[in-house]
Amino acid sequence: MKQYTESHEWFEAVDGNPGLVKIGISAHAAKELGDVVFVDLPEVNRTFAKAESMAVIESVKAVGDLWAPFAGTVTQVNEQLNDEPTLVTSSPEDEGWILLLQAEQPEDVDNAGMTPDAYQALLAKKG
Repeated sequence: MKQYTESHEWFEAVDGNPGLVKIGISAHAAKELGDVVFVDLPEVNRTFAKAESMAVIESVKAVGDLWAPFAGTVTQVNEQLNDEPTLVTSSPEDEGWILLLQAEQPEDVDNAGMTPDAYQALLAKKG
């Protein structure tokens, strides 16, 4: 099941790999950004602290960061975004994923986000 953060990232566990998650931006964030023109992907094997910026997403109207929901190491990036950055907005929660992150502490994955319903409630509250 996907989990969401207050800073509008989503992450989802990769089956069979404790602590490994696929991460991208939420559909809400994609809508707010508009047409993405460039994604500055991190290096594979780079380690990030919780709440550190892992990638920069540039659109025609804004620049946004992809924030780490927990400490971990990048194991893979979505190379397809180099040629098709628009996938981030056209398919934000599927083909537009940004990276795979291996959590330093696999148990952190369970406590780092909110359920889809809780995320929708957060969006409704912010109006």
